[in-house]
Amino acid sequence: MKRGKALRRILLAAALAAAWAGCLAADTRGSEDAVLKARPGPDMQVDQKCVYQVRWKGIPAGRASLAISRIEDWRGHKVYYARAEARSNSILDAFYKVRDKATSHIDCEGGFSHRYYKRLREGRYDKREVVEYHYDDVEARYSRMRLGDGEEAEENVECSAPLAGYAQDPLSWLFAIRKENLEVGRRLVKAIHDGHREWDLDLVVLAREKVRVGGLGTFWAFKVEPRAGFESVFVRKGPVYLWLEEGSKIPLRMEGELPIGRVVVELVDAVNCRIGPFGEGEP
Repeated sequence: MKRGKALRRILLAAALAAAWAGCLAADTRGSEDAVLKARPGPDMQVDQKCVYQVRWKGIPAGRASLAISRIEDWRGHKVYYARAEARSNSILDAFYKVRDKATSHIDCEGGFSHRYYKRLREGRYDKREVVEYHYDDVEARYSRMRLGDGEEAEENVECSAPLAGYAQDPLSWLFAIRKENLEVGRRLVKAIHDGHREWDLDLVVLAREKVRVGGLGTFWAFKVEPRAGFESVFVRKGPVYLWLEEGSKIPLRMEGELPIGRVVVELVDAVNCRIGPFGEGEP
């Protein structure tokens, strides 16, 4: 059981940290007319996909991906359909199979979320969560279902929570960073709403460095460290660092110390991602 929980943390880190950088939606808490103020949405390429390899203590553990699949209609709004997935490799499947998925409906104009869905399938554990953001009613509606053998529901939970403004969900904010101008020394504190609570992510830009990424090349990247609020995703033992490609803000690499050991997540393939330029020289 402990081994299963350890793998779950590794692959959850990969799925959600595949594009971790900061919750960069407008911080609307405390504003009476916050619901009427949305920032322009990030520029995103449809059919974009980033694939990451996950290593635990240097051992391949699985892969994660982050993608923008299409534009569709959601209750009269044009939205990007974004998804993140994590899966254990064939070796780890033998004792603890992981197939996790999260999706988000991101408003094309405002960059905020309309709907968030997560399904965790890990070993015999199967849980689904849905959050829908109802801005006319100024509330988020959350539901959770845990499935047992034979797809029968063992647990059903429903609740609602107030919204302070247009919301970022645990996936949509991964794309919001693309609208920000990062610079060394900058600190960002932003809020994420997961349907039943709001939590802060504190992101500090530490340095600008050259990063070699497998066979893809060398890139200029910002080294950033998430601090407060990071434990909401998984428990860390030491610092966690991310390297974001300077132009696109797409994550190239993540390193962190978890209670079960060192985890490294590295980009291995990028389709329609507009990262670059390659090379060793100054861009």
